[in-house]
Amino acid sequence: MVKAVYTVLIGGNVSSNSRRSVSSSEKKTRQLKKPPLDVKVSAYGCTDVGLVRTNNEDNFLLVDLSSNSEPTEEINNRKVSKRGSLLVVSDGMGGAQAGEVASHMAVTVLRTELKKAPTSKPAADQLTEGVQRANYLIWNESQNNPSKAGMGATLTAALIRDGKAYIAEVGDSRAYLIRSDSILQVTVDQSLVELLILAGELTREEAENAPIRNVILQAMGTQPEIKVALTSISLRQNDYLLLCSDGLSNKVTEAEMLRFTLKASSLEMACKQLVELAKRRGGEDNITVIIAAFEGEGLAPESNDPQFRNSIKIVSSFYPIEEDSSKAQSFADPGFF
Repeated sequence: MVKAVYTVLIGGNVSSNSRRSVSSSEKKTRQLKKPPLDVKVSAYGCTDVGLVRTNNEDNFLLVDLSSNSEPTEEINNRKVSKRGSLLVVSDGMGGAQAGEVASHMAVTVLRTELKKAPTSKPAADQLTEGVQRANYLIWNESQNNPSKAGMGATLTAALIRDGKAYIAEVGDSRAYLIRSDSILQVTVDQSLVELLILAGELTREEAENAPIRNVILQAMGTQPEIKVALTSISLRQNDYLLLCSDGLSNKVTEAEMLRFTLKASSLEMACKQLVELAKRRGGEDNITVIIAAFEGEGLAPESNDPQFRNSIKIVSSFYPIEEDSSKAQSFADPGFF
């Protein structure tokens, strides 16, 4: 991905004598306590070099954080564990294949950090701190290795836990929520054109052909510290999450993402068809996409609410404008995008 990063300041022991016996009522309460209901995830991811580039600087990851198994391109109807499931897309940048190094570090370090984080720590904090740690290690590597100077990567990650999806974003790779017959872009591009759109200086139509469209405001590894945007989604049965690099989102419309996801015979087929569509339209960039589907009695029933207002919450934002409550309401409205 040919991108420029323009950094701006956005705003003790117990003796046997002290032990008490467990009452019959307490025993009964414990016996009646039911185990948590299952949440199951199926997911597929793929990446393609495209038709112009000679090297693929994108990376993605699908993994169950409670398992010692290696990441895979597919998850089949797996129960979400206590630690959760992790989905990540990262789009690298930098010469001499350094972008590939940065994106690989982004996904692998995040996985490592989340696997060793205490389960007592809130999921949102785990994810934010894991992304920040990955950023620092990429930056440190670029500082200590001249051949990797200036390398960086975007990162969009979804941590699935306790019936929620926590979405972390750095850069402009995207996450979408598909519910019923509607699709909503959950992330907000951290780009110069997005900043100008939010400020009312540029329309979305003008932004599509703007010469500054590839200028992003931050990336993993270009600075020692970053501001992680974080959103939580209360998942429902039959929801989908779609994560992708801009090699896909620049070529395929939201309506097409929705149609292929819902109409394809499998998640694998949907991913591959979307990649092929991006390639037919030029394929100038690397293309990466993950689609995940959710079901199980641990989730609320499917909803036909096209605005998703009650499901999406901004935990931390990149743009100060998102902190305003009225803008937060607009953020949950598909019309805002």
